[in-house]
Amino acid sequence: MEFETGFTKYPKMSVFMLVFAIFLMASSIYFEGIDGILRVDNFWETAIFFSAGAMGLISLSALVWVVFLKES
Repeated sequence: MEFETGFTKYPKMSVFMLVFAIFLMASSIYFEGIDGILRVDNFWETAIFFSAGAMGLISLSALVWVVFLKES
């Protein structure tokens, strides 16, 4: 039995989520600066930054799964 999620079933969604995560992280850096994020000047901007990083890692790992590891 093969385990599929929305990310592995539809790779376009995984690419979109990766681009969206990069956009969220870049906007957090633009508004707070990397120093503000690392020092947690604003909790919500820091939370958005690290949540987008987690979302980017999940979508990137799904893309690697689809492209390199899935046999079809």
